[in-house]
Amino acid sequence: MSDFFSKPMCECNLEYGVAWFFFLLANGFCLSIVWVNPFEWDYGPNQRVIQFIFSCAILFLNSIFTRCICKSNKRYVSFDEDDNRLPYGTMA
Repeated sequence: MSDFFSKPMCECNLEYGVAWFFFLLANGFCLSIVWVNPFEWDYGPNQRVIQFIFSCAILFLNSIFTRCICKSNKRYVSFDEDDNRLPYGTMA
């Protein structure tokens, strides 16, 4: 769970690329469904307020799910440029 809060917003790897692609695509799709209203849902007299609340909820839930996609690989071993030796006991 500590990776969830301490990881950076962007890294150059496949997991982050997939996560950002999913984030943008899912938000675009879900928000267009809420605001364009192709299913003609009745939001009541406060239509813009309800749409705004749904939009905030979608952004929040999608952000949480997308952040979980960026979970780090525990078997990844980082090699520094100066020293490429593995300390004893790091590989199982």
